[in-house]
Amino acid sequence: MPDQSLYRKFQLFLGILIAIIGNAFAQTLIWSDEFEGSALDLDKWIVVDAQDWWDCWYAPHNIEVSDGTLKLYSREEIYNGKHWTGAKLEGKYHPQYKYLEARIRHSAPDTKIWATWWVIGWQNQTWKWPPELDICEFGTQWQPNPSQTYHWDIGGGHRYDGRNTGVDETQWHTYGVYWSAAQSPIFYVDGLISYAPSGPIEGFLMEALMILSSSPNRDDHYNGCPLAIWEVDYVRVYDAPPPQPYTVHLAYQKPAIASSQENSGLSADKAVDGIESSRWASAWSDPQWLCVDLEGMYPVNQVKLYWEYASAKEYKIQISDSPNGPWVDCVHIINNSMHQGWKTHHFPARIGRYIRVHCLRRTTEWGYSIFELEVYQDCRGADIDRNGVVDMADLEVLVSYWLESDCTMLNDCEGANLFDDNQINILDFEILAGSWLQDSCSIR
Repeated sequence: MPDQSLYRKFQLFLGILIAIIGNAFAQTLIWSDEFEGSALDLDKWIVVDAQDWWDCWYAPHNIEVSDGTLKLYSREEIYNGKHWTGAKLEGKYHPQYKYLEARIRHSAPDTKIWATWWVIGWQNQTWKWPPELDICEFGTQWQPNPSQTYHWDIGGGHRYDGRNTGVDETQWHTYGVYWSAAQSPIFYVDGLISYAPSGPIEGFLMEALMILSSSPNRDDHYNGCPLAIWEVDYVRVYDAPPPQPYTVHLAYQKPAIASSQENSGLSADKAVDGIESSRWASAWSDPQWLCVDLEGMYPVNQVKLYWEYASAKEYKIQISDSPNGPWVDCVHIINNSMHQGWKTHHFPARIGRYIRVHCLRRTTEWGYSIFELEVYQDCRGADIDRNGVVDMADLEVLVSYWLESDCTMLNDCEGANLFDDNQINILDFEILAGSWLQDSCSIR
């Protein structure tokens, strides 16, 4: 049985590590509305009193602040000659290159309301469309679950890219987005990256008008149809996005190149960015390859591929000391029938700096496409899953690997104090944290 005291120390080490990482990536709150009290803060919001498209009106009386939340009502009623009413707020603060988040829920599922937490461009003191970011869009006839979509204009034409979140809309969830002058918008759900659209960075190089809107304005509503209350717990703006779970597989955010790319939004770096919704896609021909520079020599014994539907029927995973080869085959798959999904490849450890996925035959008429490529160092047989969870039976193997040879593998332990029995002073866990995660096997 594994040493339980060792396990407790291991847990403590991970806790210290999480604290270190959390402090390094702390967010600073820039602006917020917590919707406390009994009235809307008119210093922060403009109440819209206007027609909503066809037979609906944004009515101020449908806005309520109570019990710590903002409530936007939708009603079937005659108002200003229209037969339906909803509610809409526009923010007076116009953020740029920030992380925007709201905590939201529906009061009931499967209702005939169209509710959205969204932003559009803001230039010269007026709104500009596109761009548009639908941070969460509920209940439209096209997207029945909360969806997240990026709209942009290119070459005078409108484009968009988005997908449903799949979460239960009747429960509280946070929905966020972050964009910068060097990064296209990335969406979040409950603090985790949920989607990275393929739209260009240039599509949102401006301030944003924040909007909360909800109404029964749907093509399929009818007299007596069910309506819902849309609740918002808070809206917050931070200087940076929330930190993500620590990922240290060897290829993570390392330099990547490919034989080709279908377009600028499907480049090689998308396969190692840690975002499972972004991807590399090649030209529509054989063969093609994707190569990652690990920026150091490593004994590699595991590669994981997250294929998009356009996978490879025949491919090799190869390793080399040079970006130009010669290449040594680690794996050669000749009859892959799987389309989208994760595929894990184990093989005897090979030492090298460059990993290449050499695609030889396609499963579709399109090019090859990979969401994520993950590369792992030899961990002496310890079983570590994709969430960084280590099987208890492997804990002794893993920790002994970490501590072996008086820590020479960790550059003389970076000054940490090791006793003769390889026990480490608790205060030295912090010293070892960074080196162990980078130089030992890939714990996340």
